[in-house]
Amino acid sequence: MMGTEMAENITEMAEMNTENVDMTTEMAENNQLAETNEDKLARLATEINTIKIQTQAVIQNATLEIGRRLIQAKAAVPHGCWGQWLKEKVDYSERTAQMLISTFERFGSGQQKLFGQAADPELVAQLSRSQMFALMSIKNEDECIAFMEEHKEDLPGMSKRELEQAIKERDQAKADIEAWRSRCNDLTDTAEKAAQRAEKLKAELAKLKADTAAGGEEVEKLKAENENLQKSLDLEKQNASNSYDDAVEAQRRLAEERAKYEEQIKALKEAKDNAENEEMKRLQTETAVRAGRIKDLEREVEELRKMPYAKPAPEKSQEEKDFARHFENCKAEFTQLINAMGAINENRDKYREATRKLLGIMSQLIE
Repeated sequence: MMGTEMAENITEMAEMNTENVDMTTEMAENNQLAETNEDKLARLATEINTIKIQTQAVIQNATLEIGRRLIQAKAAVPHGCWGQWLKEKVDYSERTAQMLISTFERFGSGQQKLFGQAADPELVAQLSRSQMFALMSIKNEDECIAFMEEHKEDLPGMSKRELEQAIKERDQAKADIEAWRSRCNDLTDTAEKAAQRAEKLKAELAKLKADTAAGGEEVEKLKAENENLQKSLDLEKQNASNSYDDAVEAQRRLAEERAKYEEQIKALKEAKDNAENEEMKRLQTETAVRAGRIKDLEREVEELRKMPYAKPAPEKSQEEKDFARHFENCKAEFTQLINAMGAINENRDKYREATRKLLGIMSQLIE
């Protein structure tokens, strides 16, 4: 019904425009006797341009309205049937339909933007269908709006070919800038690596000099230690002759210690036998206690088995399961959104405001 009304409105607008032009022409013909050839040509040029502007407005409005209705239709068509529906019902390919949908999403009136700048409505109103399609080749919407602002004065009067050439030059300039930036980044990385290599070599050279100086000190230190060891060796040789008597005394003491050791081993063995008897009694007592505990646990398990089981919770419907899944997904995504916003250092207020707008829209949808 809405599609029929829209078509009737467009047709009615076209008829009204034609009637206005016909009335102007009729008035001019009534004054034909007083109208010069130059005036006539000027009048006809004005009428032609007026019809062109009016026709352009009708075509632009029809293009955007078709895009809006295609969005509604796509949401209603069963999954997997979109291409077939387009072919059978409106004779559109999926590519054409997507172009109309994207054109409405970018240039249609009443579009809400959470981020970035919106297109100038007055400038959009002056665009033809072919100009809007040409501008859609700029995939990034913010870049498209910036391009429109840059060519604001010339854009309405550009032909399709001129606009495509301007976009091509813009893309080439952007690619050249990116290539230049990449080259600068490569040169910067090379310079930084060269500086880091120079610092590393400088540090290695300083370490080598320090090690060389330390090596000389180490040689002197080893020489001094060798001299001290030689002196100690000479002293030991001198005292060796006095050590024989000490060795005999040490052997006597060793025999005494061995006798005492054997007596202690015998005493320890007797004590061990007594201790083992006590340990056996303790283990028997613990085993009896543990056996009683096992019987108590067996009785408890048997009593639990005899108890009736609780009834299972009622099965949820598919709609409730879908709602729970989507609800958990929304919670997880919103948590990640808040974490990401907390990590932003610059322009944080802009993203906070965007989040508030999003929550406002979601709240309106729930009501």
